[in-house]
Parts: sequence; C-alpha cells; structure tokens
Amino acid sequence: MGDHGGGPTRLGLEALRRFGTLPGLPDARCSTLAAHAQEVIAASDRLPVHRGELNTIFEGCYTTHSDAKTRNRRAESLLTTAETLAALAGLDERKRLSDAWRRVLFNQFHDILCGSSIHEAYAENARDLTLADEAANAVIAAASRVLAPRAQGADVVVTNPLGWDREEVVELPWDRASQGAVRLESSDGWSTPGQWTSGGLAFLARVRAFDSAGYTLRADANGASSIEIAEEALYVAVETEAFVIRLHRASGVIVSLRDKRVERELVGYGMRRGSDYLDSARLDLSLNVLQVLDERMHEMSAWHLDEVMRETSLLDGARTEVVETGPVRAAISVDHRFRRSRIEQRIILYNQVPRIDFETYIDWQEPSGAEHGIPDLKVAFNARLPEIEAWYETPYGASRRLADGQEVPALRWADVGGAQYGIALLNDGRHGHDALGSRLRLTLVRSAFDPDPISDIGQHRVRYSLVPHPGDWRKSEITRLAVGFNQPLIAGATLRKAAAPGGTWRPRQVGSPGILLAALKAAQSGSGVVLRLHESFGEPGVAVVEGLPKGWQAQNATITEDVIGALPVREGRFRLQMRPWQVATVLVERA
Repeated sequence: MGDHGGGPTRLGLEALRRFGTLPGLPDARCSTLAAHAQEVIAASDRLPVHRGELNTIFEGCYTTHSDAKTRNRRAESLLTTAETLAALAGLDERKRLSDAWRRVLFNQFHDILCGSSIHEAYAENARDLTLADEAANAVIAAASRVLAPRAQGADVVVTNPLGWDREEVVELPWDRASQGAVRLESSDGWSTPGQWTSGGLAFLARVRAFDSAGYTLRADANGASSIEIAEEALYVAVETEAFVIRLHRASGVIVSLRDKRVERELVGYGMRRGSDYLDSARLDLSLNVLQVLDERMHEMSAWHLDEVMRETSLLDGARTEVVETGPVRAAISVDHRFRRSRIEQRIILYNQVPRIDFETYIDWQEPSGAEHGIPDLKVAFNARLPEIEAWYETPYGASRRLADGQEVPALRWADVGGAQYGIALLNDGRHGHDALGSRLRLTLVRSAFDPDPISDIGQHRVRYSLVPHPGDWRKSEITRLAVGFNQPLIAGATLRKAAAPGGTWRPRQVGSPGILLAALKAAQSGSGVVLRLHESFGEPGVAVVEGLPKGWQAQNATITEDVIGALPVREGRFRLQMRPWQVATVLVERA
C-alpha cells in the first residue's frame, strides 16, 4: 500500500469513491499513467509554476543513523574512483562495479538511508556496503598495478582519480629506515619536504588530472622549517603560510583565526584583549564549538527535528595536546568527556594547504525517549563576515537559502559569506546543516528512539574541514575541494611487480572554470568511455575537452548512454555549450 508495496486495498478504493462526493475536495479517480500524461500535456501553460525549493520536511532524517550515511558516502566515493581508474587502466570491470552499485542503490531506499528503518535493517546495510567497498577497493588495486609503471624509477606513486589538477597532502605507510629529514622529488623536478608521522610519511603532492606522478625519496641535509607552534597557558598558537590560529586548551575551540592572505580576523570575541576596558570573551562564538542540543520529547523521532529546549556548548574540561609537528602539517588532539559520551578530535593544520581538518571520533552513549528528550551533537563555526549568503551543495548543483537557523540538507559542502570573503564546511558523510547569520553548523549525531530505539548509540568517525576563503565559493572552487575531500589522492610505494603499462587516454577540460569533469567510466556497451560534465557555478559556460586520440569521435548522449548526436572533434578536442547546472553525458570512442 502506498510506498510500502502492493496495490490498493478495497478500503482504499472505497475511500477514494467517498472523497469524490465530498464538497471542497478536488475530483479524484482511478486512471492510467498514459492518460495522466496526456492530460498534463493538454494542460500546457495552464499548469502552475513553482520556482525554487519546496519547504523542508523530516529534518531529522538528514542525520539520524549517521552510520548509514557515512557508509553510503564512502561507497559512492570508492565506486566512482574505481570506475575512473578502471577506465584509465583499460580494465573491463563493468560487471563487478555494476553489482556493487546495485547494492549501494538498493540501500538508498528512503527509509534505510534516511535513518528511519528498524534496527535489523542496518546490520544488512553494513553488510551490503562492506561488500561494495571491497569490490571497489579490489578494482582500485588492480587498476593501480596497471597505472603505477607510468612512474617508473620512483619510490612513491600518487594517482589523481579526478578530472582537474590537484595539490594536496598525502600520507602513506612507510617503514622508516632513518631518523633524518627527507624531501620528495617528482619526475618533473618539483621538490617538496616530507614529514615522518605516526602513520608513515606525509608530503604535499602535485598530480595532473586523471594522472599518476612518481616521487623519489631523498635525504635532506638542511631540513625544512617546521610549522611554528607556541604552547601557552590558556592557548596553543599555530602559524602556517595562510593562517595564525589560537586554540583554547580547555575546549579545543579556535578562538582566533587570522587569514594572513588578506589580513582578516575571523573570530570577533573569542579572546580577551588587553586594550579593551573590562573586555569579555565569548568562547561560544568561536570556531569548532561542539554543542549538545536537547530536543523536546516528540513522536516520529527519527523523522522530525523539533523544538530545541536546551543547547550546551562544550567549553571546559577538555585535554589538549600537540601530537605532531613538522614542515608539512601540525596535529593537535582534543579529548572531551561529557554526560555518558566521549569525543576525541585530531585538528590538523597544513603548512601549504589553506584549510583545517577535524578528524573526530565520537563514542555516543546518549539515550533518548520520554525521560531524556532527543539529544543531538552539532559543531558550530561562528565567523565574523562582511556579507551573509548561505549556500548548500545539492545533487549536481547548489542552492542559496535563508540563514534563518532552520535545519536544511546539503551534500559535501555548505558555505556562508559573500563576494568578499566566506567560510566553507566540507564533510565526508553528514547532511544536516543550519546557518543563523554568519554561524554555520553541522549536525554530527542524533539519538532517535523510534523505529530504532538505539539509532546512533555507539562509535562514529567523521571528518569535516573548515575552508576560509577570500572571494565567494565559486572563485574558491569549493565544489572541487569537497569532491577531493571525499576522493583523496591515492599514494603508495611503487610496486615491485606491477603490470605492464597500459590504459587509455586522459581527457582535460580547459573551458569555463565552473564546468567539471565529474565522472569518467567505461561505456556500458563495452565500447569507448563516458564523460560526465557538470556546470557547477549556476552560470552558462562552454566545456572544452581535449586530449582525444587521433581517429576518435565524441557523441552527445543521454544519461543512459543512448546517442543523441555527434559532436565535432577538431585536433583532438570538442566543445559543448552548457546551461547553468546542466549535466551532460558524452560518449567517446574510436570512429
């Protein structure tokens, strides 16, 4: 019945007949899909038009059972990476990847992914998505054995599964043979310092779109300067190339962040200032403020996020320690204990990458129900900004919404700011956000009690990243950064027994900056590859894709890869006019 399967019941049909006789209700009758379509077509310009989004509904579903949302994002990202690398390596992995995608898509059924299924459904969800991850990782490993020989003679190979050039920090396991400083040199002569970490070796890598780069490890007699850290009584001060921050020891809150690129302070009242008379600090109006919210008791707790009767900012009692520093990055651990729960964070600042990552482990043991209400955990970023526009990523687009405090959904990023300056928040599997003025919050976990009485009780790992940026989100390429946050560069030691070099051509999009090569995959027919182009700025643009081998053709196609028409190819490139937010599918194959 309805969205639960099956056809209409006798009771339902009798109710429909009764409704047809009641005054004030619209005429309703049983019909066919074809007849409905014909009436819609005949209505033509008499149909009402709505522009913009509809009202939000079931805001609790953006977060409830956050474990399922994390698994979904991880599986989507791994499978997209696997498809790309298989296509680049020339491997036919269509069946294995299609089977894995079916598992993921089945689990996007609205009650499973939304967190409103019974407890037993999530055991099956974990099993299905683990199998999807294993399939994706197997394909990535097989493709890497083919792509790695392109970096022959190197100690480390780094592969970029995305369609634009990237410069990001990578970390790979490494058997540390010496205690000395090291540098890594790329095959084109670029040199960058390495840093020994508890996880191995970290360094800043540069890799072109859809390509692999080799790096050779060399001793560095001089050694690069480490990130500057000053441990004070109340604060830990850190200075990178882009930022100077102060982190409050007792809370892990960033109470000052000065952007050296434009000399802007982002926190208004995070610290007491000696120059002011009786000045007071407001830790709660700083960055990375963890907050426990208690909703008033209500039914349909998995679905609804209702009245919040209490908010508690975690401003005291944390243990803070600098656990890592060097020329590449610094890491600060913050350990919170509150009520029945615990939060451990690693706050990571990169010397040459202007963002701050928060690797967060949550042992959430907060019950919900008539006695406890419905507790949530949020993280707040309160920035002093000259303009306020709130933007949120949607599927192949972005939406501007009022910064009125309402819980709204987003995919991989949310942003507040304007043309002068803004802050973006990237995530690896959370959807619930709210913006109130220049305060941007992300919901991390939420304790619903029905239909699963222990929905989010347990252990969670979530990553989010703060990206302060001069200019707006378009100029700062926030969509690209968020995609990369979820599909990182892949670094590993060069394989001793790699497969023979192989693979296909590597396309490059050199047209309008808002157009992304969002996907590269083998065509379902087995002939050629499919490019998915996406206009991400909400502006008209021109896609210019180059690098096609001689004798290859490009054809505009539907999303199901049915050919629409040929695209002219000249000197290995084709052009395609694109509308705002348009998604285009292009089939490229030998003529």
